[in-house]
Amino acid sequence: MKFIATLSLLAFGLLAHAQERVVTGQIVDKTTLLPIANANILIQGTTSGTISNLRGFFQINLKANYKGLIVSHVSYQEITIVIPEVNSFKIEMEQIFIILPKVVLSTRPPELAPYQLPADIITYKEVEQNATFNGGTEYLISYLTSNFNYPDSLTYILKGSTYVSFNVEITGAIGNILIHHGSLNKLLKNQLILLFDAMPDWQPAYQNGAPVSQQFVIPIDYGPVSQYAGDTYLNYYLQKNITYPPAALRLASEGTVFAYFSLNAYQEFTRLIILQGIGDGCDKMVYDAIKGIPKAELMKLMAGVGDSVFVLPVDFRLDQSSTREDELVKSTDAVFLSPMVVLASPETKYPGSGYSNFFKPTSLFYSVEGALKHIENATELRIVNQQITVLSAEIKKLTNLQILNLQKNELRSLPDELIDLPRLTEFYAPQNKLSALPLGFSQLEQLKVIGLAHNEFTDFPMTILRLKRLRALDLSNNNLSEIPVGISNLKRLKVLILNDNNLQNLPDEIFKLNLLEISLQGNNLSEEVISKVHKSFKNAKITL
Repeated sequence: MKFIATLSLLAFGLLAHAQERVVTGQIVDKTTLLPIANANILIQGTTSGTISNLRGFFQINLKANYKGLIVSHVSYQEITIVIPEVNSFKIEMEQIFIILPKVVLSTRPPELAPYQLPADIITYKEVEQNATFNGGTEYLISYLTSNFNYPDSLTYILKGSTYVSFNVEITGAIGNILIHHGSLNKLLKNQLILLFDAMPDWQPAYQNGAPVSQQFVIPIDYGPVSQYAGDTYLNYYLQKNITYPPAALRLASEGTVFAYFSLNAYQEFTRLIILQGIGDGCDKMVYDAIKGIPKAELMKLMAGVGDSVFVLPVDFRLDQSSTREDELVKSTDAVFLSPMVVLASPETKYPGSGYSNFFKPTSLFYSVEGALKHIENATELRIVNQQITVLSAEIKKLTNLQILNLQKNELRSLPDELIDLPRLTEFYAPQNKLSALPLGFSQLEQLKVIGLAHNEFTDFPMTILRLKRLRALDLSNNNLSEIPVGISNLKRLKVLILNDNNLQNLPDEIFKLNLLEISLQGNNLSEEVISKVHKSFKNAKITL
């Protein structure tokens, strides 16, 4: 019996030993693949662990019931991995950045919005011992603000925001200084690099008692003490001559126009173009205003900036609360002037509730046949209250048509040929019997206003959701019971009229829209939904 018991104990010991194994791993930087020393490796659910050596390697004993490893380091994002079945493996860690307080390197109006850090910058939750500037954060800000001199030659430069990332190496020295702003003026960029490069050494970060490199990010507001054009006649001239075009107001258009211009020694334009625009009369408004700047003001501009090539951003906003900030897609070495803001005056109105407020005709044709006689000039067609049941397929020949109004007829469908109108920007067909749109309707990519009130739609016309330029949509007085989640695709939509339908709820996606007006009266919405509408669209005109 003793012999049998001894064999049993021996067998149990061998089994237990077989359930343990020794694994070898290496911790490396995900981007550079360089080894990470002094990382903590903890067996999940236990207090057992080890640390990586100078080459990032570690060894650890694992039992069969151990499921995961937790790896942490002061300079990297903590990760938890499932223990691999193999006995040798590599673990990649992603750098993290400690976000320091924002630094203002010039006099700047406080109401301007702070720079938003890109999503790929990982914020850091403090562990271990972080690197520190001698004296702390207050002394760091004092150093930066007192040692930065805004270049005198950039008195008209664009004010704005950027962020600077850098490493505090194991010696405390500053390295890997990066300015994250692709269009930042080169002179200003160089000044920022020199500022950080001359920074005194920090106290380095420590991980398990050893100094380690650590990454930081500092958001920076920049701008000259003397703001763009000051009280000069140039500023007055531009403010007086750049106004909100009526077409842009009607179509609820907003955004930024970037105008590029260069001058010769005689203050004559050698080039004047719109690098990036928004159309609807805004581009031409900016172009004409710049072209008319008096030479005396152009001379002052060249002398103040020390350059002859400029970009002027002009930001057209329908509402003071608008936070839209377009960025220039094209790269340029030109000096960016401070942006002008053109705000729609309070007495102007964007498209309002109901089909009647959408349409403001100018020169019109009243039949397809009549318009065909003047194809080149046919930009607007109004067939209203004529009781037509079919829209002629010949309309496809009116390729310059921009506005089409089919109000108060007997239309039950629209011809497929409608999609052959590439310049159509406004389409109105209220008070008909429509229940669907042509499948190719989404090919009308220039459409900005659609009025389909008082029809027979029971389902939301999904083809509309692909019209990325759409600004105003009226589907009031139909029989809609739900709004699709894809409504969030209409990122430029400003006016949404949905009153007098059968809506009982709204998708969460609708609250992502930046609307200026929404009408929902005559539906069966709950108090909870109504409260959410008021909360989400607090700066919009709401009708409930």
